[in-house]
Amino acid sequence: MSRQQEARYNSHMEVPGTARSTVQRWRDEIDRAVELASAEPLSVALAAPGCGHCYVVKALDVHPCLGKVRGRRLLASLGVAQSARIEDISEKDRAAIAANCGCGRG
Repeated sequence: MSRQQEARYNSHMEVPGTARSTVQRWRDEIDRAVELASAEPLSVALAAPGCGHCYVVKALDVHPCLGKVRGRRLLASLGVAQSARIEDISEKDRAAIAANCGCGRG
């Protein structure tokens, strides 16, 4: 492969700056949601601005009263998809999740 062909190939393989910043923003939102869910009541973590891209199930996984199995069972009992992001669920669903988490930290 010539240098010119290699340069063209490499320029197509680079991730544009806007895509990088978007992915970094999503990662920051996920980190923030996980941090809040592990330390704060679920109602705070599910309502906090800047946490919307995180999957609900990921926040439930780290919550001290739930964990992976109980969190998924809770979502199933409420009819919330495991693939739902925090920004995709309604206020009613958020309140139901927090109310039914099974501890005083809802």
